[in-house]
Amino acid sequence: MGFDLDNDRTVGGPNDTFGFGFFPGQYGMVVYSRHPIIYEGVRNFQLFLWKDMPDAMLPKYPDGIDWYSPKELNVLRLSSKSHWDVPILIGG
Repeated sequence: MGFDLDNDRTVGGPNDTFGFGFFPGQYGMVVYSRHPIIYEGVRNFQLFLWKDMPDAMLPKYPDGIDWYSPKELNVLRLSSKSHWDVPILIGG
């Protein structure tokens, strides 16, 4: 069940979401750190497929049938936007 977060008397749409919407910077990401970020070690998993995740817990229907078809799994990314590995230097 969703919520009418923008109070326009309808549930759904970009203004009724917690994480995404139609606004400037909607796909932006920021990392703040008081410790140095090791920029050359940053990795982006934006194109990583969910099926390639080790020990992936892919969803299934209650009867055990896979939720996604093999064709869908060949293109389904792990994240709708991106996952990042950001190494931070702490204590030298």
